[in-house]
Amino acid sequence: MKENLILHTCCAPCLSQCLMVLTRNEPYEKILEEMPDFEIFIFFYNPNIFSYEEYLKRKNEVIRFIDIFNKEFKLNITIFSDRYMEERKKWYNVTEKYKNEPEKGLRCSLCYEFRLLETFNLAEKYKIKNIATTLTLSPLKNTKKINEIGTKLSNIFNIKYIKSDFKKNDGFKKSIELSRKYNLYRQDFCGCEWSNKKINHFDIL
Repeated sequence: MKENLILHTCCAPCLSQCLMVLTRNEPYEKILEEMPDFEIFIFFYNPNIFSYEEYLKRKNEVIRFIDIFNKEFKLNITIFSDRYMEERKKWYNVTEKYKNEPEKGLRCSLCYEFRLLETFNLAEKYKIKNIATTLTLSPLKNTKKINEIGTKLSNIFNIKYIKSDFKKNDGFKKSIELSRKYNLYRQDFCGCEWSNKKINHFDIL
């Protein structure tokens, strides 16, 4: 019997290639430490995303892609609901004082941990034994730090964190190809207003 896995998901383009690997439609070698065999649940938890309209656009695209993926591969992957407004303020309070940090710096590490912590809380609530994240697909993210945080939380919660580097085996390139194939919306910034210099930082909540 397959064990359950919560896959924390940042966006549909990253999810596309990660699901290909986790469902064994793409090689897992170099990406994961062992062959995946899971019943997968998606957790779209990203209170870092600005604005609410952008957040909804990404969330709805994840829902649309899961529906396409399930039909194409005859699966039954489901998505957990989330809370945005309430969690958004908590995230802002954690990261605001580090808004001038460079990308891949302390602010980003706090953001990774904020989102992964809630994923572990969800897994504990529903007695799910495994967690992974799509965050390691992006070359703009610090994969080593993400896996360090996941391992630390794994030890605290006694829930297995699946170490990954989804960008290996041309993972990021393949995600772009999948985005074209399924006509997925690809955003032009990570979601955080601190990373998007075009946003007026005096009007963000």
